[in-house]
Amino acid sequence: MNEHCLRVEFTYQLLESLLQGKSINLIAPHGQGRRRTLQDLRSILPEAWRVFQVDMRDVEKRQISLLHALLEQRKYENITNIHDFMAEMNKTSTYHLVIIHNLEFLTDLSVISCLNDMEKYPYVSLLYVSEKRQQELALLVTDYILPVVTSKQLLAEIRRRDFLLKDKDRVLLVDFLLEQPSPYSLLDTHSEAWFSDGLWK
Repeated sequence: MNEHCLRVEFTYQLLESLLQGKSINLIAPHGQGRRRTLQDLRSILPEAWRVFQVDMRDVEKRQISLLHALLEQRKYENITNIHDFMAEMNKTSTYHLVIIHNLEFLTDLSVISCLNDMEKYPYVSLLYVSEKRQQELALLVTDYILPVVTSKQLLAEIRRRDFLLKDKDRVLLVDFLLEQPSPYSLLDTHSEAWFSDGLWK
């Protein structure tokens, strides 16, 4: 196992489900390390996998389709709909992971039935990432709720980042972070000096 993962066991459970071809909705509260979890997941994916990543907030802002956003990342000929896209990926016998963020911004609900068919394609796995269940979209998914980051995980992360802190201050920093609404995000928000110089105290 890759001990550099923030949530080692959870990340490997997520990978195992994707390897089984499940469609998953990763429900992740803000500030708990959602982006980090995806980075960790990508770091342990088998090397041969191809990954597509789309943020529906950006797609709707640009007024393009989900299919257009996918085809921007890898060109396929004569693809006119999501079904064709999935079938084309499946032909290659190479595993693909499609990650879709912020599905609540999807306005073309006609693609939902196409996305629900994803599990029919053994070489294509689907991972939604959102802050809540998407019950109103009638998605056929398995919900995975990102666990709240723990003191042990935060302490390991602080050590990995090599802040110049004494052991006692590392523990105090963990206590401080756990009191914040977005504990993991704070580690990325502030500079290393902010932590090392004790400006959080």
